[in-house]
Amino acid sequence: FLNWGAARNVHLILLGAPELSAWVQESFARSNFAMEHDAITNARPLPGELKAYRRSSAGNVVDDYGLIWMARSPSGSRLLLMAGLTSAGTAGVGDFFCDPDRMRPIYERLRSSAKSASIPTDWQVLLHIHARDNVPLEVSFVSLRADGIDR
Repeated sequence: FLNWGAARNVHLILLGAPELSAWVQESFARSNFAMEHDAITNARPLPGELKAYRRSSAGNVVDDYGLIWMARSPSGSRLLLMAGLTSAGTAGVGDFFCDPDRMRPIYERLRSSAKSASIPTDWQVLLHIHARDNVPLEVSFVSLRADGIDR
């Protein structure tokens, strides 16, 4: 049994939108990308990036956005959040994260930016998810933010 008090001291993988839990909101420090109800906002857009990435739908087709977000909690434990703005988006984020071929370029960027032997402790990957009938069909990289890099 895991309660919120105990969760503060263990490494966790969280699935789903962080705005649904006050504990998750408190545990993740404000970062470049923030999840809102229907958009992911971009605090410091780089050239060619948007200030907000909003989900859109037409019939059974959804264009969604999601985050892979690695962070350290206030107590020092590691938190990994995988979430889309919709459940299909969250599924797409999970598919992307679990695919070594798609995650390898992210890992290589994080390694190349590292100032020490390890990768940055806090980082975010913004993804675009194209879904039909609540099934993620295409997931593509949009942007990466980490300690010391912006891409």
